Amino acid sequence: MRCRALLAAAGLLAAAVPAVASATWRAEPVSAAAVDPVAAIAATGTGAGYWLIDQRGGVSAFGDAPELADLAAPLNAPVVAMTATPSGDGAWAVASDGGVFTFGDAPYLGGLGATPLNQPIVAMAATPSGEGYWLFAADGGVFTFGDAAFAGSLGAIPLNQPVVAAAATSSGDGYWLIAADGGVFTFGDAAFAGSLGAIPLNRPIVGAAADGRTGYWLVAADGGVFTFGGATFAGAEPDAAQPVVGMAVRPDGRGYWVATRAGAVRAFGTAPPAEPLPPRPLDDVRLRTEVVVDGLSAPTAVTTRPGDRTLYVTERAGRVRAVRDGRLLAEPVLALPDGLLRAGGERGLLGLAFDAAGRHLTIHHTLPDGDVAVAEYAVTGPDAGPVRADPSSRRELLRIEHSAFGNHNGGDVHLGPDGYLYVTVGDGGGAGDPLGSGQDPHSLLGTVLRIDPSRPSAGRPYGIPPDNPFADGRDGAPEVWAWGLRNPWRIAFDRVTGDLWIADVGQARLEEVNLEPAGTPGGRNYGWSRFEGSQPFGDGPVPADHVPPLFEYAHDGGDLSITGGRVYRGRAVPGLAGAYLYGDFGSGRVGALRQRDGVVVEAVDRLATVEQVVAFGEDADGELVALSLGGRLVRFVAG
Repeated sequence: MRCRALLAAAGLLAAAVPAVASATWRAEPVSAAAVDPVAAIAATGTGAGYWLIDQRGGVSAFGDAPELADLAAPLNAPVVAMTATPSGDGAWAVASDGGVFTFGDAPYLGGLGATPLNQPIVAMAATPSGEGYWLFAADGGVFTFGDAAFAGSLGAIPLNQPVVAAAATSSGDGYWLIAADGGVFTFGDAAFAGSLGAIPLNRPIVGAAADGRTGYWLVAADGGVFTFGGATFAGAEPDAAQPVVGMAVRPDGRGYWVATRAGAVRAFGTAPPAEPLPPRPLDDVRLRTEVVVDGLSAPTAVTTRPGDRTLYVTERAGRVRAVRDGRLLAEPVLALPDGLLRAGGERGLLGLAFDAAGRHLTIHHTLPDGDVAVAEYAVTGPDAGPVRADPSSRRELLRIEHSAFGNHNGGDVHLGPDGYLYVTVGDGGGAGDPLGSGQDPHSLLGTVLRIDPSRPSAGRPYGIPPDNPFADGRDGAPEVWAWGLRNPWRIAFDRVTGDLWIADVGQARLEEVNLEPAGTPGGRNYGWSRFEGSQPFGDGPVPADHVPPLFEYAHDGGDLSITGGRVYRGRAVPGLAGAYLYGDFGSGRVGALRQRDGVVVEAVDRLATVEQVVAFGEDADGELVALSLGGRLVRFVAG
């Protein structure tokens, strides 16, 4: 083994500065097959195509890459890496537990799925013959299969940062291991050409590729590309808002693709435009519902808990119920006493969310005086669930005055991808915004709020995220993230892209859907009560900064009140991938749309029917479920 993890700064700066070059998006975010966060990219032997594989084994083919069948779900551990066969007609993938999966002409030569590991597998590489491969662990352990030769490992060497990537030499007689801080370790005939171990990085290294035996590329999580030895720099476009998962280099060594977690791909140098397979038209999708459980009492919201296959459902009368393996469990997770609840009509227990650790449950409900409350409870039980809430642990996060009218309470709580809690609140009720809250950013009514329950500050039981638009309280309430909303009845984050979808109930003419792409600064004014959808409303001045809806529909055919849904990222109905589904409480129809760059490119009015649909959710596999106020929880399946 030759181990040189540090390089003098002068030598590094001559060889590995991540110069920035202009690049365009050569492929849209995955819209056909990949449904979970992308785990890896692998190029075909011709350099004219590639595959993306998501964490659950869904594969999308681009360019000349042949279509490969998705892995059967569920997996014991997420997929972390993929590498192509020399022919380009197949590939291997590996999960973090060392399980190996084959596609196309890739032979199965063994795996580590049943072997206890000190550290998870993070990378793999194939031999030039296609008859062997290496698996690499985060602690630098190396495992060989087939004709892959063992050339050494780091298993007994303390590392400053874990190994995150690896690449094999063209001879198959050596390999490089790459640490998150850019440290490079060489084995066999792999030449050391430099590292980043002594250079501060904006983001950690996440991927690597080799150029023969003497050069290599490293790519950081923000898309910065570093070259060493004979590797050619073809450009980079760092963007911290688009987390990168890896790169794939063309055989000519003069071009490469960089893939993001959301499935978007940037091409540089000679890498050709490799367009995704077109998604199936929504008009061709056939959808039906299956009953999961019946007998709920006026259910209002449904969610899952991290690491738990239980579905947790709120009932308007103040109970949180658990649905496990198709059964409604008799014992409630939480039951609010009469002294904490006023239920009926649009009031009651309306929403719930778990924190990232799954140890706290936050609920949204109305108090006996009509005020809106958001409260947190500690939960106990096995990590795999189901859990129960401890009533004595209640911690009230928010109490918002809402006694004038019984309607327009909002009702959603969501943990955002940024780790903050998002809360929706209606405009205070009545018709036409009689309280004038819609265009008042100092009011907590008619808003999406964003708070940090983990950091109480300034006498509040929560903290204000520093990038909230009115964090200093001068131009609006510090808690406000978005405003100008009438009754935001269900918001959702796309779990692949991080985009925020906001469905807002209209007055008498129009229902609307608003979209905040990931990375959008807060402070958007959606126009109520000077606009209903895209149409002027009332007599007041028109706000110059209002943001029109992405999508709207009129009160025709029984439509009455929108119920916001989710972007479909499941696998049971591939034709729905990337589509946003929503419902209407009045007509019961479930519609869908797709958007690109803030423009709706496809929409279908009715894919299924759920009477009195009040909420949508996702189960542990990412499949879409919905609630009927009449008491049913249903799932959507191909039909």
